[in-house]
Amino acid sequence: MVIETESAIVNNKPMTELQQAVRWFKENDVHAYEDDGSVYIVVASLDLEIQVSTSEVSYRAELYREEQENDS
Repeated sequence: MVIETESAIVNNKPMTELQQAVRWFKENDVHAYEDDGSVYIVVASLDLEIQVSTSEVSYRAELYREEQENDS
């Protein structure tokens, strides 16, 4: 069973930075997914999948956590 709360919990474990970044992208209407330890965003109009840098993943995860704290 998957549990998702404002405190960023999935399957009774804290979300990873990768999961937080993907969640941030999705909540901001950007198709994103995690694959083999990397995050990708999809630009459907150009039929592209772009790998997100580790620093960008960290930044988006930080934004996600900040938004969760502000919503609490």
